[in-house]
Amino acid sequence: MEFLIIGAGALGSYFGGRLQLIGNRVTLVIKNKEHLKVVRSNGLTLKTNGKNEIIEIDCISNEAVKDWNASYDAIFIFTKSKDTVSALESIKHLIHSNTVLVTLQNGIGNDKILNRFSKKVVYGCTTLPADLEAPGTVVSSGSHETILYPLLENDLNIANKILFLLNKCGIKSLLNKNISVDIWRKAIFNSAVNVICALIRGCPEEIGKSQSLISLAKNIISEGCFVGSQVGVNLNEEDIIQMFTVSITEHGKHKPSMLVDVLNRRKTEINSITGQIIENGEKANVQTPYNKVMYAIISELENNFR
Repeated sequence: MEFLIIGAGALGSYFGGRLQLIGNRVTLVIKNKEHLKVVRSNGLTLKTNGKNEIIEIDCISNEAVKDWNASYDAIFIFTKSKDTVSALESIKHLIHSNTVLVTLQNGIGNDKILNRFSKKVVYGCTTLPADLEAPGTVVSSGSHETILYPLLENDLNIANKILFLLNKCGIKSLLNKNISVDIWRKAIFNSAVNVICALIRGCPEEIGKSQSLISLAKNIISEGCFVGSQVGVNLNEEDIIQMFTVSITEHGKHKPSMLVDVLNRRKTEINSITGQIIENGEKANVQTPYNKVMYAIISELENNFR
């Protein structure tokens, strides 16, 4: 298959690189100029659980994609959720009637945004950790799972084809008809781990060293699960606690995207994660004090980045 990867930072580069390794034709759209330069000259280096692989892969800049002329079977969107609309506007000339848009982005509601640009949408979430160790080099380790499903049942065939290729290239994946539960689960997990990491400016292992932070994370998770239950999303709180445990142990040194944004004084995805939990709480008349405090602090941090 031919894939275009929009927002090829650490995670997008990792997915694109693995798909290229098994014989697909992949083009990365890279915003980071140093990362782009190194991938062009030396190839993309993936380090997976200690194993190094160097992949020759096509890549272009964000600016160049606006004039790019090519045809793709599927386009993966890996930008931050706040940048989704502008990213899709920049490539709408590449989206045809048979082009599938795929999102594994953080947050709630990404499928609705993609659906404005294409009827063919496959959406989901992933727990795969990926870090940009240096320009041109992406590191990933530990267990992970990617879950997805097509917006329309008519697109199950293409979803199954993408599923097959992801598993073939080493990215453990599955289809789940109740994908909204998985997306909420990941969003609630992110509302705890990503936000706390951003606020303490530390990796998940730092949360694991503090009983107070562990308790805070569990309270945020519990609050999010209750909101979900009140809007018709039945979540297993223990499942999310288990995700949290894996994060502070197996993925302890991973830098969540929100932490990277804060360290680089950039706007975060707080609106599509914590903001969505708060908004759904308001619709269901459910109080969300933990999420509101975290949202307020991150928002104030962002105001100081200007």
